[in-house]
Amino acid sequence: TIPFFLQPGYEVMLSAYGFPYKPDRPDFTLLFLKGDLSEAKKFLSDIDFPLIFYAAGLIFWAAVNILFVLVLLRSLLRDRNMLIYIMLFAAIAVYYGLIFGTIAMARYRLPVYPFFFLPAVYAIFNFKKIL
Repeated sequence: TIPFFLQPGYEVMLSAYGFPYKPDRPDFTLLFLKGDLSEAKKFLSDIDFPLIFYAAGLIFWAAVNILFVLVLLRSLLRDRNMLIYIMLFAAIAVYYGLIFGTIAMARYRLPVYPFFFLPAVYAIFNFKKIL
């Protein structure tokens, strides 16, 4: 289910509108978990617009998920008033991740966007409290 949370999936949707798409891209999350980054380095050596777009999506979703986890940890440790909301958001996000985990497409993640973004926005506006 990790690709559901990290892979952007936008380039597949945009390919229908003429956006260049590289279908032979490696699964970065799997390579990162294995610790084998040689394939990723080879893929990243050919820099072009689709690669930059793909990398920006990976970085964006990694940041959103990190902020989500930080808000979840903070609500568990300090802010009990937010705990019920954050746990509800986490339960919905994990539920969708388990159902659509093997399909890392943006269109399947679309209904879950608010549940990712609300804790991330909360973390951004309360950054000093989070840390």
